[in-house]
Amino acid sequence: MIKITAQNLSKICTDKLFEKTTDANAKIRLQQELDYIEKNETYAEVFAVASELVSYSRELGYYSRFFGCLGSSLIAFLLGITEIDPLKYNLPVEVFMGVHNDKPLDIELKFDMRFIPMAKRYMRENYPHIAIISREDIPCTVAILTVEPLRYCCLGFREGATNRNTDKFDQKNVIKLSFGGQPHTTALNVLSELTGVDIYSISFDDKQTIEVMKTADIDYGDEKLNLERCKIRQLVNPGTFEDLIQMSGWIHGTYQCAPKDISNMPAFRDDVFLYLLNSGIDRVTAYEIMDCVRKGKGLTEEYTSVLSNAGISKQYIDNLKQVKYLFSKAHCIALTMAEYRMAWFEAHYAEEFQKVMKRKKEKLF
Repeated sequence: MIKITAQNLSKICTDKLFEKTTDANAKIRLQQELDYIEKNETYAEVFAVASELVSYSRELGYYSRFFGCLGSSLIAFLLGITEIDPLKYNLPVEVFMGVHNDKPLDIELKFDMRFIPMAKRYMRENYPHIAIISREDIPCTVAILTVEPLRYCCLGFREGATNRNTDKFDQKNVIKLSFGGQPHTTALNVLSELTGVDIYSISFDDKQTIEVMKTADIDYGDEKLNLERCKIRQLVNPGTFEDLIQMSGWIHGTYQCAPKDISNMPAFRDDVFLYLLNSGIDRVTAYEIMDCVRKGKGLTEEYTSVLSNAGISKQYIDNLKQVKYLFSKAHCIALTMAEYRMAWFEAHYAEEFQKVMKRKKEKLF
């Protein structure tokens, strides 16, 4: 494994991109992200640490996941931190790094719970200057947020300050790299061990798996989310992996009221941004409106006027006003991949699946 540094990050990523494509737009996209990283000397090390942890996890045979908009990063894909090629899914880079290249870096990794002690040891041996902290240990000078203190660890980069009362951070100064163990990820690894099936070899076009994911008794997440999944499934009939991703966006998105026709509602924050761009709205304004909408802040009169003047329909504007929150598409792709892989085992190794789910439900891992 080549050691990633601020000095060689550009060459490593350029070489890896050249192995995949020589498309000029891909090179432009990569340079955008490299410029973003070079603006903060800590970012290269954060990417290096994340890449090494994921590589180490895979070397030991453990599948890993990520949360958030990290999947919109081409560099994260090239370094093996994520499986998602943002060029393939048309994921706008702005969702990851902001429209002015100033969105704080946020990397959140989910590992097999058995891997966490190994990850801690790896960090102590290879990055002794980086503090490993859990939520109850966070002083007000460390800008990092963690949950589940017994299972969840993070790497603290001292680039900001917390608010004592709310445990929220000044997001302009936060650099976040967190990692933790997750039962769902552990369950997938256990299924792989029981069956001998490599998780990464599972194809995403298996009809039996899609049928399993369309049934009403899936129990891979929390009960409330499963109820929402059932409601959404009544409105859509997913037949492909892409359909499942779209359905995930609608399931995790929240609206002021339940839409009668979910297909008219945006599923991801990326949808809003790209739609506005394609409607002729400038990049900065499109991003600002998207960010306002996806957080449920509603549309100002000024933004409503901008949309109307761009010829955007009243129905679409009304739909945007209904949004309370939208996930990034990258986050929903990652969730769908994990759920699909779980459903694949249910479809093809039902006995082993039931055993593992019983252990998961009894919190044995």
